[in-house]
Amino acid sequence: DASNNCDERQHCPGATDDECETEGHICFGGTSCDSKLGHGNKFKYANVPYDDISNTRFCGSGWNDAIENCSIETHCPSGFSEECPGGMSCYGGLSCNVKDMMEELEASEGGGENSANKIGKHDERRSQFCGI
Repeated sequence: DASNNCDERQHCPGATDDECETEGHICFGGTSCDSKLGHGNKFKYANVPYDDISNTRFCGSGWNDAIENCSIETHCPSGFSEECPGGMSCYGGLSCNVKDMMEELEASEGGGENSANKIGKHDERRSQFCGI
């Protein structure tokens, strides 16, 4: 089941059942799903309302940089700067919304490769997904 409907599956890169939010689901390794292809992104944002502040938090070297360069890659939903790459900070309440970006990505690439995922090309964590 964890290899079916990959777009709808939840990614569990830590390989723990605790990562699976859907009742009765556990984490499976070696599925045919691949986080580098964007699998799991729909689940990641599915239960977050559009106007939730976490959708408007992005990394930048400053407020203006975060606004000018907001992208899926720079999204920091927790609001903690630890999610950001070297020396950047997380800024919230920006005019960008990651839900809009996900919608555009889905429309333009049909779930194609997603550079937002930082797990390496040959890393087995890419194929760990929740299912029954």
